[in-house]
Amino acid sequence: MGERGERTLIDGDRMPGARWFPEARLNFAENLLRRRDDEPAVIFRREDGLRRQLSFRELRDEVARLQSAFRSAGLRPGDRVAAVLPNIPEAVAAVLAVASLGGIWSSCSPDFGAAGVLDRFGQIEPRFLLAADGYLYKGTRFDSSEKLAAIQAGLPTVKRTVIVPYADDAPSLRSLRNAVSWREFAGMGAAPDLEFARFPFDHPFRAARISSPASCWAARYYRCTAVRSNAVAWV
Repeated sequence: MGERGERTLIDGDRMPGARWFPEARLNFAENLLRRRDDEPAVIFRREDGLRRQLSFRELRDEVARLQSAFRSAGLRPGDRVAAVLPNIPEAVAAVLAVASLGGIWSSCSPDFGAAGVLDRFGQIEPRFLLAADGYLYKGTRFDSSEKLAAIQAGLPTVKRTVIVPYADDAPSLRSLRNAVSWREFAGMGAAPDLEFARFPFDHPFRAARISSPASCWAARYYRCTAVRSNAVAWV
């Protein structure tokens, strides 16, 4: 879904510098949310046996609520959103909502220590932080509130923190600044209409870290089309 444009390649003899589909416009999330039926889109199982499932219709509605919330909170194209989340339905909905608005997503596992999280996210200066309140490992629940406070302190560019209940159904937010719960942020009412702005073919979508020759971690931005080529089979 999108507009291809007339030209396929410009400056094809330059590397780097070649540009594919320079006139194309598309939205990563729009392509993955084409379906609106009740077939399973996300099936999640946790180590303690918890099972959750979202249909394509339910996923689309959750993305719509999050899109509205992020837009109201001031997310603009190019803004970075950092997530300290396990592979849960909320993470899927959030990355699609961020992509729908042209934001840039970066994530890591909630079992990372504060230093590891800051090493990853400090370079990209995120405006939003999404985080699970804790995590499970080998039957033990670990609370992340102290670690999240340290992460907030090390990310001064973060303007809003959203806490996803995972280890606790009603986690306390008292130790965190400018933090709201997932449901307070996303809401639970009727889903608004989804709107998809379309961006250039090489619009950045995801920030990941890679090792550099100096043995430090460096941020690398991935374009939406590079990610979409691997994700389109999902639907």
